Amino acid sequence: MHRLLFKDVQEKVLTSEHQHSADHSSQHKAADVVKPSATRKSGKKPGSWRALLVDVDPQAHAQLQSSLKQIAACKLQAVSDINQALEDLSHHRYDVVIACADQNEAATLEVLKQIQDQHPNTESILISKQLPSADMLFKAMRSGATDVLCMPLKGDELMSRLKLAHDRAVSRRREKLRIRKLEKTCDKLTQAHQDVSRQVDVLCNDLVHAYHDLATQMHDTVQNNDFLSYIGNELDLEHVLRRSLEYVLEKAGPTNAALFLPAIADEYSLGGYVNLDGSRESTTMILQHLADVVAPKMVDRQNALHITDNDALGSWIGADAAYLEDTHVLAVRCQHEDETLAVLVAFRDQSTPFASEMIQTFEAISTLLAEQLSRVIRIHHRHLPHAVEGDDEPAFGF
Repeated sequence: MHRLLFKDVQEKVLTSEHQHSADHSSQHKAADVVKPSATRKSGKKPGSWRALLVDVDPQAHAQLQSSLKQIAACKLQAVSDINQALEDLSHHRYDVVIACADQNEAATLEVLKQIQDQHPNTESILISKQLPSADMLFKAMRSGATDVLCMPLKGDELMSRLKLAHDRAVSRRREKLRIRKLEKTCDKLTQAHQDVSRQVDVLCNDLVHAYHDLATQMHDTVQNNDFLSYIGNELDLEHVLRRSLEYVLEKAGPTNAALFLPAIADEYSLGGYVNLDGSRESTTMILQHLADVVAPKMVDRQNALHITDNDALGSWIGADAAYLEDTHVLAVRCQHEDETLAVLVAFRDQSTPFASEMIQTFEAISTLLAEQLSRVIRIHHRHLPHAVEGDDEPAFGF
């Protein structure tokens, strides 16, 4: 782009006076093509722009001011020295800076370089009364100048060069505005993407929870149907207890297990048990202690009890916890309409702990077993000789 901008001046330096005259004529014709009327044909009024003149003599100032105002509504500011120009640039934004290199060429080029570094959207034009050398042109280009004018210039040619600078400034301003709009749009899209991502995360979590709940319900349904098919329509208490313990063995594997039934007040008695690895005497003692201590405590517990360490075992069983040392205990209350109808307890060595799924299995068994026991009790009381008609409330004992 700089080669195109500096082409006219380079031809003046490198060609003869005769060629200079011919080139000047051709430039004049080219300048005639770009007239202010072309801007007016578009039907749009050019936007206002700001220009800063630095160390420009009065004659050039007048010519530049006249041409600038013909291109667009221009707010023109003139300063007499370079330091004042830098001070003004730090407080105001300018579309075009026009600096004269006649007085102090090095300082002027340094100003142009600072403008390029600090205000990259500002057009920089260098003017001179003398024909600049090729070395001067290259220095100006490296310093950020977009055009070099050799004053004085004819009106049409000056108008054409300044209009190019104006168009570049307007284009940069529009591009900056377009970039700002794109950045705002990108911010909105990023925010929308984050919102959608959060909603997708919530939806995925909901789906995971729904799937987990559905899987749990399916598992409970399968277990319920499995247990019901196991005990069938048994109405004999002994058969119900035996089939329930057999189901526990099938699901949990080899284990010690016992069912405790309410007797009178807060006392419980052994309804049935499975002995895996204990002697008859020790098993009898342990089961009696479980009936006296653990079963009554389960009355106030709503969920399953799972003991996996000796400290918790001691707090639940008490002084005789040594009989169950280094064992895992799983117990559950079989409740029907706020009444405890049985307590199921299983225990075995810690080398074969109960799987976590067994807690859900025991809780499912407790509900179904309580319903079956309630049915047995109701039918049993219905056939008692002293049964009062309409009295279906079961007693504690069997």
